[in-house]
Amino acid sequence: MRKIVTFLFAAAGNQQFAMDSDAVLAGVMTGTLTVLSNQPDLTVAVAYNPVASEIDDRLVIIPNTSQFFHPVGLQLRRGDTLYCDSGGVAFFQLYLDYPDSSS
Repeated sequence: MRKIVTFLFAAAGNQQFAMDSDAVLAGVMTGTLTVLSNQPDLTVAVAYNPVASEIDDRLVIIPNTSQFFHPVGLQLRRGDTLYCDSGGVAFFQLYLDYPDSSS
């Protein structure tokens, strides 16, 4: 089963989403100037200028084009928290594939 989670931003800011069960992050779709990570303090300013700060984590997604589906294929676990930071008006969608519960 696929679930789509949408972050909407009316201005610069950040939002978070906590995984309630295991799923695969199949892909993302976004507007410009956004970043998705599992680091609560990672901002767009830092992500787009990695020389200014060291980025070291298992999940950092910085899409380089807007409004296209970007395949990811990353296994996420219950309890993982994803943080989305935006540099302005934007959206960010997570495409999460959950295991079929009927199996």
